[in-house]
Amino acid sequence: IDASVALCWLLGVGEVGATATTLLRTHTEARLPVLVSPSFHAAVASALHRSTLGADPDVHLTPADAEAAVSVLVQFPFRVMQAPALYLTALRLAARYRLAAFDHALTIAVAGLAGCDLWTADATLLAALNGALPHVRPLAVYGVA
Repeated sequence: IDASVALCWLLGVGEVGATATTLLRTHTEARLPVLVSPSFHAAVASALHRSTLGADPDVHLTPADAEAAVSVLVQFPFRVMQAPALYLTALRLAARYRLAAFDHALTIAVAGLAGCDLWTADATLLAALNGALPHVRPLAVYGVA
């Protein structure tokens, strides 16, 4: 997953929050690893911090709310992927798909190297890829047959 899915899960915002929770619960119950990039925890914490500053008009957190969310985040058994080819693969993905955020490329590289789907709620990422990578999937379709 990427940071956007974790934020949906932590903040429990509407239907996407419920979907993120279902995704994480399903993987945990099936004892499947939830792979994340090396920058994942920092990206989530950074977004939570920005929410305390009013940077997101839809979500405003107090510093105490952000701290509580980070406490939950670090307790979840995410598996941070480290692989020799990770950063070179991410750099190539960023160039090929003209991704402005290297975090996006790093997260896509994790899923690609692991041979799994990347679930995201990040509309910017989905728009940038425009379906070019079928393993990058919108959270909104998780569980939809």
